[in-house]
Amino acid sequence: MDLHIFGWGEVFAFQPTKSTYAIRIASSKNYPLDQKPLVDSTLYTRIVKYTFDDIEPGMGIDGLRFTRTLAEQILRDFQQHKDSIEALLVHCAFGENRSPAVAIALNEIFALGHETSVLKERYPELNKFVYRTLLETAKQDLSTFSQ
Repeated sequence: MDLHIFGWGEVFAFQPTKSTYAIRIASSKNYPLDQKPLVDSTLYTRIVKYTFDDIEPGMGIDGLRFTRTLAEQILRDFQQHKDSIEALLVHCAFGENRSPAVAIALNEIFALGHETSVLKERYPELNKFVYRTLLETAKQDLSTFSQ
């Protein structure tokens, strides 16, 4: 499966060439670009939006934290649609923290075909809390989120 990890700079020019599942990660600060639509294409089979900030426990920063409930929702949504798509697009504001965390975790959980170590090297600033929460949530119910 193709895997695209973007920030705002790339995502609005992206033209899917295959059936694509898009995950949009917005900030609780409600930035205008979080509301801007992706390129209109029938190849987007599903576009979902989740809102959480790029914060980890103990950072002392206010914002909307990533939760296990949100991890379950992301995993269930993707599980439901993964067999009917050829590409996954995940984007957040900069494409460095939240979107790589979600994309790399989904790649690992659902065996999407990319080498995790290579992705982690390319995105060293991925939000480790989001990544770990998705992996731990998937491990809780292996029958639901099996490869």
